[in-house]
Amino acid sequence: MEAYPQLQVPAAAQENLETEARRYRIDQILNTMPATLRIPLVMCDMDELSYEEIAAALGLGLSAVKMRIKRAREQFRLRYEVDEAVAARQEQG
Repeated sequence: MEAYPQLQVPAAAQENLETEARRYRIDQILNTMPATLRIPLVMCDMDELSYEEIAAALGLGLSAVKMRIKRAREQFRLRYEVDEAVAARQEQG
């Protein structure tokens, strides 16, 4: 590549591609989760609502909201780690 510097991908472009790929994976994982877990998780972590606000909006008890978010995070983390492992294997060949 050194002989053809015009063919090198700028670092910022590479970072943007990686960020978009990560966002796509996150969206894919969220879309596979049951709504009962996904919705409270998104409300908490993306919409930045408090547990109390989520409970009121969904008509759930506070403890139910906390448990659903905990379970959703565990499920998301596991699925994300599996997805990352698969992607790493594919990159290796």
